[in-house]
Parts: sequence; structure tokens; C-alpha cells
Amino acid sequence: MKKSFFLVLMSALLGMNVEAQNKYIVKTKGAQKIVNQRMDTSNEDENEKQDVISRNFSFRDLCSWQKGMRFMVIPEKKDLIIKTFADSLTGNMVSSNLLKYKIMVYKGHDKVGGLNEHINFMCEDDGKTYYYEIPSYSFDDYCFSRQGVPTLAYLDDVDKAIELFKGKKLRTKASSYYVDSEVDTNGVELITDVPVGTEVTVKAVGVGTRSYPVKIIVADKRGREFFQNVAISRTNSGMRDSEFGASQVIPHTFDGSFELINDNMSVDKEYSEYRGKVVYTLRRTDMTDSQKLRVRVARLSVFTISDVQKMPNSKYVRLTLTGTGSGSKYYKLVSMNGDSNVTWDADTDAPQEDVYSNLFAEGDPSKFPGIRKKNYMDIQKGIVRKGFTEQEVKLALGEPDVKGNAKNGVFTYTYNSTPSQSRSEVFFDAATKKVLRIIK
Repeated sequence: MKKSFFLVLMSALLGMNVEAQNKYIVKTKGAQKIVNQRMDTSNEDENEKQDVISRNFSFRDLCSWQKGMRFMVIPEKKDLIIKTFADSLTGNMVSSNLLKYKIMVYKGHDKVGGLNEHINFMCEDDGKTYYYEIPSYSFDDYCFSRQGVPTLAYLDDVDKAIELFKGKKLRTKASSYYVDSEVDTNGVELITDVPVGTEVTVKAVGVGTRSYPVKIIVADKRGREFFQNVAISRTNSGMRDSEFGASQVIPHTFDGSFELINDNMSVDKEYSEYRGKVVYTLRRTDMTDSQKLRVRVARLSVFTISDVQKMPNSKYVRLTLTGTGSGSKYYKLVSMNGDSNVTWDADTDAPQEDVYSNLFAEGDPSKFPGIRKKNYMDIQKGIVRKGFTEQEVKLALGEPDVKGNAKNGVFTYTYNSTPSQSRSEVFFDAATKKVLRIIK
């Protein structure tokens, strides 16, 4: 009796040790209790795939698997009854519980006689070979059915997600998430009090389930951790495309659960050079603030571009702009490659098409040579006063239509009338290059 108890205890301890040492097994902090919950049934629509997802996570059907692809055995309850793998040396079926968390490397398939065909694997953990016997199909028929191999979670998705997402900032999009209810079990607790749009940081990425292989643990600004298991490439997920269109599955895709923000991975390489640039507005323009309200931004307002995100199926990108003085965030959709010779709206003094080069220029004009802080508010409004420097006039009104030659110690800038301002002539002292008078 004592010997049996000792063996059971050792098995439990060994099982806990395997889980603890496996980098793919991650848990949310503060797990305390076991709560059985069904999967989320949110009916949120799945958004268009973001470029980073389609570039890095491509679907691989069984027909196109390559030798060396890695998977982890993550059995569900039914797999503990219906065994999946057989030992290649003995032909005996092996308990899925004994193979739990072991890594299987794909080694191809072979026909062993009659209708029997095997999908072969080598186990990284014990060095043994195993096979999955295709049930009453040829390999070609089976792989085209997209049923895959039971229990196996695709690790390439997990590895790429660790590389791309760990430590990055995301926004939540689903209506519910999960927390681990106990450190050494699969118990989870459903939570529904995470507001959509909450900014979170990815704390860990590990393996989830066969259907949703990537477990993403995030923390909000208060430090509370929660997670979602998601399917990204859907390789060997066992789910059909039609099932991924069903409401109960949508939150368990990456785009159904999270949105990429403030990171290079959300920026095409052609736009990455803009991140971190200090820019100012050339004209008044409308933006959206952090409360999603439309606000009018003055010309010569200074921002740092903190993010550039290409919008799916659109010529526009979304700029995230941080005010250099206030620290407030604003958002603006712009075309980076639009026609710079667009017509202007006389009422709003803004281009009818929001082209980046028409709206922004680099630098902080308040720090340009010859620009004085006391005059900056007038300059923003396009007002010129006596005593302004030549640089202040140019910043307020732009380059003159006509620049007169110096005569009797005075030179002039002439600005022709436009829909937004009347004709004006500015007289400068040729020696000091400061405004003597303005005639309108």
C-alpha cells in the first residue's frame, strides 16, 4: 500500500515538474481556484487580418506539411479515452496522458499495407518514434479533408507569437477572457469585466489547445493578468473555415481578441521611418482624440509620431500622434502617397484629400532660428505684427508671392489674396530684417 502511494505521489510530482520546466506552459499570476466554464460565445464580428498576421502566420494543410514541423501533445478529455498515437516499435497504443506536453516532430507518412497509412513523428522528449494511423482513408483523401492529427498544437505559431508579441502593447477586442484558476491544473475562470479597447501588455506567450494553439497572457495597467487562447494560422486546428465564421469561435482568433498598437510590427517597412519623428501641422486639420471625439487642431501644432498603422484594403494609414507639450494622443487617417497638388477647401483651409505631405512637415517650428516664444500664438493664427523677424513672417504666412529688392534700407514681401487671407504687403528693415509695417 505504501509503495503504491509512493508511486502515485512520484508520478504527480514528475508531472508537475515537466509542466514547470516547459517554456510553452504559461499561467496567469494569482491563480487560486478551479472553476469549470464553457468557451466564450461572443458574437463579435472578425475584422480583416492585419498585415503582420498574414505575413507571419500562414496556414499549412496536412498535404503540405514539411518534415521537421513541431507540435505539442495537448489532449482533451476525449483523447484520454480514445488514444491517438502508437509506439512505432511495438505497435501498442500509448496513453495520451503519458504524452501530454511532449513535443512531436513530423517525419512524413507511409503506407504499411492495405488501407492502413501512418503519419509519423519523433518525440523530442523521449527520443522515441510514434505514429498516428489514418482511419480508413488514404493519406491524400485524409489530408484534403483538413481533419489533421488529434491532440497536436502547432508550435511554429507559438514560437512566432513569442518573438512578435511578448512585451508588446495590444488593445482588447473581445468581450471575455480567462484566468488560470490553479497553477498545476487546466482549470480556468471566465472573466467578462475587461472593457473593449483596454490597453494591455503581453506578459507571456505559450501553448493553448489544439484548436487554439497560442495562449497569450496580457496585463492591464493595474497589473491584472488574463489570457486568451487563439488560433492564428489555423494549422492542424481541426476547425473548418465555416466554423471559424461561427460566433462562438471568433474571439479565439487573434484579430477577434486583440489589436496591435504602438509597435513596429503594425507598420509596413515602407512607413517605419516615420515612427518617432517630430512633425508639425502645416494647416488646421481635424483629428480624433483618445475619447474618439473629433477635434480641430491648430496649424503649427507639434507632435511626435508614435505609431503608423496601415489600414487593411485602404490607401490610408492611421497615424498615432502624441502632443509634445500635453502628451495627449490623437489619431489621423492620411494618404502617404497621394497627389500633393490637390485642391483646397476654402472653408476649412484643409486639403480635400488628407495627404501627409500637405498636412505635416518635420521639426518643431517653435525652436526654429529667429522664432520667439512670445510671438508663437500669433504665428499659429497667421497674424504678423510690427517687430516680427523675417523667419516669423515666413512661418506665419509662408513664402511670399513676390520678394522685393531692398530700396532705401527697406525690402518687401507681397502676399496675394487667397480664400483664407487678404492681399498684404510686409515692409522689413533691411538691416535688422524685422517688420516695420504691414499694409493690407
